[in-house]
Amino acid sequence: MQRSIQWDTAFSNAEAIAIANGKFIGVGSSKEILLRFTSKEIADAGGKPVYPGFIDAHCHFYGYALSLQQVDLTGTKSFQDILELLKKQIVDDPEGWLVGRGWDQNDWPDKGFPDRKELDLLFSQPACSADKDRRAFGTRKRRSIKERWNQSGK
Repeated sequence: MQRSIQWDTAFSNAEAIAIANGKFIGVGSSKEILLRFTSKEIADAGGKPVYPGFIDAHCHFYGYALSLQQVDLTGTKSFQDILELLKKQIVDDPEGWLVGRGWDQNDWPDKGFPDRKELDLLFSQPACSADKDRRAFGTRKRRSIKERWNQSGK
């Protein structure tokens, strides 16, 4: 007898399911399901798990996971908002890349695209931010080897 875990708050166990028109309509023991429902077809999963159909929401899981490591810039009302959020990120990770995503300049009073000059002035580490569609990017100017050499005091 195979037990399945239901997705309720108690993680209840069940042995059998009834399905009609592609949907689960009953969950319980084999005896309960056979008493409550009739069917022309009964399938035995042979102790293997049975899952409901998953609908592809076209989520790119790897990209989604990476986005969780980035500054969420959704809902910003100006480029200044972006800079403030990136400044907060420096406190958490002063050495790493500053990567943000989700801004939409169409939501700003000044509809212009961000200018890297502000990023250059405020940040020494690599910085990149992408708009909500990831079609427009703001990046920090890369320091030359000579600049890095001079800054290190060598």
